[in-house]
Amino acid sequence: MATVTPGVAFILFQIHKLVIPSVLFGLLLRHLSIHGGFGPYQIPTLLVVLASILFIPALSIIQILWKTFDDRRQAAKLGARLARRIDGKLIGNVDILATMRRLWDTGYIGDGLVDWVGQGEPVVNIRILWSDLIMTVWPEHIKLILATDFQNYEKGIVLTHAPHLGVPSSSE
Repeated sequence: MATVTPGVAFILFQIHKLVIPSVLFGLLLRHLSIHGGFGPYQIPTLLVVLASILFIPALSIIQILWKTFDDRRQAAKLGARLARRIDGKLIGNVDILATMRRLWDTGYIGDGLVDWVGQGEPVVNIRILWSDLIMTVWPEHIKLILATDFQNYEKGIVLTHAPHLGVPSSSE
């Protein structure tokens, strides 16, 4: 029996999210081109294929920009301010991700993160691959997350199954 690695399995189960929108967009362009949706002009097949391939990255960029706009709008509506965003040198903050991985392998958890938080604000947004990763060192926040309002925060498998740390599990 063949064994499928978790990465390959993930890709196989998620590939439809990339392929189907691109194919539908290409078919729509082709249909409009053939049936006069663009007037007397017919779109070359190469341009339809190129537009279909670029559709997903363009859609992703639009979603990222919309989320940024919506976050700012929601914060303004609530009278709040967004956590300071840590920007890396590479696209998607891949350099920060690599630094975090190196620190995880060679040091203590949290080494190097002090550099980002220690710049005056106790809450920062380390946006890794366009996903928000909010980090705080503010004692009141930590108390709220770990003790007072434990059920409403995602802690991961390590904290939820580690009663020896003195942290109550979410099932208690």
